[in-house]
Amino acid sequence: MGFTVDSDFRWRIEIGPPGPLLFEPSIDWAGFRAPTIVNDY
Repeated sequence: MGFTVDSDFRWRIEIGPPGPLLFEPSIDWAGFRAPTIVNDY
């Protein structure tokens, strides 16, 4: 069972095998200009 909260504070409970604990997006940090990655990824 998992409990997920997104960037807009919407939540859901998931039943089943757990997903990965860490997500690392593949971003070109040298060219990234947004103040955060939350809405621009």
